[in-house]
Amino acid sequence: IMTVQGFRPSAATKVSVVIVEILFWLAAVAMLLSVVLVIAVNLTPFHVKYTRAPVDVCYIAGGGGWLQGQDLSITSSKITGYSRLVMENGEKGLQRIFVVMPLLLSMLFLGIMMIMRKIIKSIKSGTPFTRENAARIRAMGWLVMAAGPFYGILEYIYALMWVPKLRIEGALVEAVPDFRVFYIFAGLLIVVIGHVFQYGVSLCEENELTV
Repeated sequence: IMTVQGFRPSAATKVSVVIVEILFWLAAVAMLLSVVLVIAVNLTPFHVKYTRAPVDVCYIAGGGGWLQGQDLSITSSKITGYSRLVMENGEKGLQRIFVVMPLLLSMLFLGIMMIMRKIIKSIKSGTPFTRENAARIRAMGWLVMAAGPFYGILEYIYALMWVPKLRIEGALVEAVPDFRVFYIFAGLLIVVIGHVFQYGVSLCEENELTV
């Protein structure tokens, strides 16, 4: 472990420690509440009043108003909108799937914050340049990379189950897969930073051995 001689945490480091600590406990509380929600929905009469599902609503437009009862085709004049329809949900089967989504997302978020907490603590103690931190940065990148598509797939499955139950006059409603490419790129960037950090640690270790 390489300790920075005479290291004193800066004000920014101290603020970061506080922010990460707050986010860590918020993630822990969110996961606890999600567990309570899953238990309540599965073991009691309680259910979530309204839920949201990612769907595409394609309206048929033509002439002076809406054309009803006409199938959409490539030549149709249409307005396409990506919407999260708010629907009243009373079915236990759909409820059980819906409440699992925030639980899994909160678990991923808590895992990321646990890694961030360890990295920030090592910076505060003056030992940031370690192989452990390089591995933590890469692990955090993989979690971020997986979080977006993972949650997107869950939403898509949920939307697929809702679509047969939805009817909007003069429109076609369909589930829309959204794999949140932004998270993939962000996670990939963090993984690359982790590898660069690992390379820097290796160079520092070689320099110490040659002194």
